[in-house]
Amino acid sequence: KRPEKAKMTYRNALLGLGRSYGNIGNLEDAEKYFEKYIERYPNQHKGYLQYGSILEKNGKPEKAKDQYERAMEANQESAVAEFALANNLRSKGKLNEAVEYYEKGLKKDPEFQEGNGWFQLAKTYEQMVLPALW
Repeated sequence: KRPEKAKMTYRNALLGLGRSYGNIGNLEDAEKYFEKYIERYPNQHKGYLQYGSILEKNGKPEKAKDQYERAMEANQESAVAEFALANNLRSKGKLNEAVEYYEKGLKKDPEFQEGNGWFQLAKTYEQMVLPALW
């Protein structure tokens, strides 16, 4: 059995490699590392979140949405996945769905990122209302 520090280093290396490849646009290699991470650590929501972020960055918002949903299942206490999914939906113009996930996230963590969750919800409502005013 490996010591805990070695396990953490390996886990962090997988995530780091996945992010690094994804950040330079090499989605094929990024996916290999994220999938390896998720296979070994299926209950760690961080892998799903970071994989989703890289997928979005590389023009795959639907695949990213799937990862955010898996993150919500892996850690039902954290609100981070709800906000990530809400941002994903808002960027695609799915404002009603985005509001739903912002609200779910705020129920879990009303102080999310020092009020940023409320700001994002307000921006989404603003996007819903402004076109009607013009």
